[in-house]
Amino acid sequence: MDEDDHTISDEDEEEFEGKRKRKPPKKAAKRQKFTQVETEEIKTYFSEYLKSGNCLRKQQVEDAKQKSR
Repeated sequence: MDEDDHTISDEDEEEFEGKRKRKPPKKAAKRQKFTQVETEEIKTYFSEYLKSGNCLRKQQVEDAKQKSR
């Protein structure tokens, strides 16, 4: 095969076809917006963090979930 020849032989083509197959795209979850009640509840539990711009810790989120139920 010459350096200028960019054709693929039949053997190489069969090997190539077997390796590359596209996976079907995964369906994305449908976004569910917070209700007005949920939004107010989040603001009350996390107002301190929202004002300061600090991130919550996992334990604080878990505590808020327990209070919410």
